[in-house]
Amino acid sequence: MNNSNKYLNLGQTVLEILIALGIFTLSTTAALQLFFGGQSLSIDSQNSNLASGYAKESVEATRNIVNRNWSELTDGPHGLVFQNNEWMFASSSASDSQDIFTRSVEIQSLNDNVKIATTTVSWTTDPLRPQTLTLVEQLTKWQELNQSSCKIAGLSGNWTNPVSIGSGDIGSGNEGTDVVARLP
Repeated sequence: MNNSNKYLNLGQTVLEILIALGIFTLSTTAALQLFFGGQSLSIDSQNSNLASGYAKESVEATRNIVNRNWSELTDGPHGLVFQNNEWMFASSSASDSQDIFTRSVEIQSLNDNVKIATTTVSWTTDPLRPQTLTLVEQLTKWQELNQSSCKIAGLSGNWTNPVSIGSGDIGSGNEGTDVVARLP
């Protein structure tokens, strides 16, 4: 009887050791996944911030091109280059690259005075996870808008001679903080 209890206790000890090793292995694996998953999330967040800055740079570059010469906004995809202290659309490329990011600016005309600039920045974090960030901006040739050429929805009037159509007195010592406009 003593021998059988000895072997029974030995079998129970081996089973306890196997269960303990299984729990240790699962815990270690979960901890490593959490650690490396957190690093991946941190890298993805950093890449998203860099892509956002790259896209915002593109929006500002497009605005600079608009301010310099409206006729440079030709329809189609463009890359950007910075030459001679000014931004230009790349003549030979529909996109430009920096590090892991590829950027493209697509210009689309709505009419003679309004164009849509769509900036797309793309990058790949893993082979199976391509990422894209898109910013859309409406550009207008507002300097040339006047009463006869204004075709933008809801806008009318003589833009060279604006007129105040109303005012409000909020009393002494008070400050106005908001402007409210209602379109017809």
